[in-house]
Amino acid sequence: MSILQQATKAKVRPPMLTIIASKGVGKTTLAGLFPNPVFIRGEDGSEVFEDWDEDVQPTLLPPLMYEQSARMTVLSTIGELLKTEHNFKTLVIDAITSMNLLFEKELCKLDGVSNVGDASGGFHKGFLTIANWHMDIIRGCEKLRDDKNMAIVFLGHSAITKIKNSPDESSEYAVWGLDMHQKAANVYLNNSSGVYYLTKEKFVTGAETNKKGQTTKFGRVTSSGNRVLITSGDGKTGYIDCKDRYGLDPEIPVEHGTNPLLTQIKFFNTQA
Repeated sequence: MSILQQATKAKVRPPMLTIIASKGVGKTTLAGLFPNPVFIRGEDGSEVFEDWDEDVQPTLLPPLMYEQSARMTVLSTIGELLKTEHNFKTLVIDAITSMNLLFEKELCKLDGVSNVGDASGGFHKGFLTIANWHMDIIRGCEKLRDDKNMAIVFLGHSAITKIKNSPDESSEYAVWGLDMHQKAANVYLNNSSGVYYLTKEKFVTGAETNKKGQTTKFGRVTSSGNRVLITSGDGKTGYIDCKDRYGLDPEIPVEHGTNPLLTQIKFFNTQA
């Protein structure tokens, strides 16, 4: 068969999403609202589901432990999901940042070193090894998505980095990203259909300026408590890693007990 005969048209496929948030914002709760999810857990987090009715609670696999090779546990779990018949519609990894720490501990133990920079022969090559381990996870998840029609959701903790000397900004400012080495983070940023940030709306009160526009009193940052998904960094300083292939609104309100992505991403509408 020629290469032209193998050409196809685009079809609706399950999404592969990365959702990033600081602790306690509600990313685990949001992930639990995807269709019939099963959780691979790099951390516990089961408390958020204790008050849910049992028939709507997600399925939680035992937490990963580096003593039992977290890497092989994740790969074998994905393999089992591929080979067996089941009703799961979504795979959630909660959280890839916690899983990354387990991978780093595992590699250090394998190589008999105290830090990842000295692993794999040193010269910070250990971080490339860890990134390759994450790439193995991505490849397995892609196969799950294609063979089992499962959505994939990666959850991650956010980290703040200070940026200086930006051509668009005159002063230092903060940007948000995944709390892991950039080589590993890029594996998820580059291969996800959407990279979204779950955060609480914030506003500044009490700031004062003089007639020259100079700040005479700094304001206080206050949270409204309302949560939003930020899907685009356009016009939103700090969210430089945002990515969206679905044409979603730049900011999407997230009401308590709801998952707005289920109505805004076409795949979930076609499944319904």
